[in-house]
Amino acid sequence: MSIYLADNEEMGRLHEQFKGRSGPTDVLTFQLQPTRRAPAGKARAARVDAEIVVGAEVAQREARDRGLAVEAEALLYVVHGLLHCLGEDDHNSASAKRMHAREDRVLRAVGVGTVFSAPARLPGRATMMQRRRRRSLDR
Repeated sequence: MSIYLADNEEMGRLHEQFKGRSGPTDVLTFQLQPTRRAPAGKARAARVDAEIVVGAEVAQREARDRGLAVEAEALLYVVHGLLHCLGEDDHNSASAKRMHAREDRVLRAVGVGTVFSAPARLPGRATMMQRRRRRSLDR
């Protein structure tokens, strides 16, 4: 798995090229090979072959607006992309709730703490992921 940090210009270009949407986004995941899971009876493991592109300037803005460390916000995007590779999705309300709870569990487990559901420093300010989730559910 590789992780790439892109500025707004590059992220906007990639977002348009691969998703047909204008403007930069928080994270894009490119799964290069299907994820391979360990055979039954073996330790739980998976091999992930993917590139995760993180919108670095988006992470900076979101972290600043929410009063979080930019590293935590960017790591949220990486975990989000990795979970997509492992079969998670956030295309409906129930799956989005599960996925975002799992993101926070993973980030707490590695000592970063809750990020997705952390309260915003600016009340009423939804995160980019929360806004995107609302838009996808409205379709």
